[in-house]
Amino acid sequence: MGGDTSWIELRLTDEPNGRTRFRLEHIAHVDDERWARYGPGAVGVGWDSALIGLYLHLSTGRTVDPAMVAEWSGSEEGHRFLIASSDAWYEASVAAALTRPRPEPPPNTPPRSTPA
Repeated sequence: MGGDTSWIELRLTDEPNGRTRFRLEHIAHVDDERWARYGPGAVGVGWDSALIGLYLHLSTGRTVDPAMVAEWSGSEEGHRFLIASSDAWYEASVAAALTRPRPEPPPNTPPRSTPA
């Protein structure tokens, strides 16, 4: 992103019952300004979305239609997924002490917009 370099390591490990464990590590050195602007979900939401596409392809054998992806991403279900994914990346980042917890919003604050 932005001309930066990042590294990806993918491990596939045999598991019982003919299953395979999929482990992906993505290492990126992100400057403080970009982290403050986009936060921990910036790349994580993209990975979560890509893995859904991979799952759909592997389970059906069909390619994923980009128009369907765009339509789904703009749907209520797609928005719920993007928000849940972003929130989960935020929570994981707080748990790993990479991000400070957000302050609680004041009472009667309208819901936030989709983070994607």
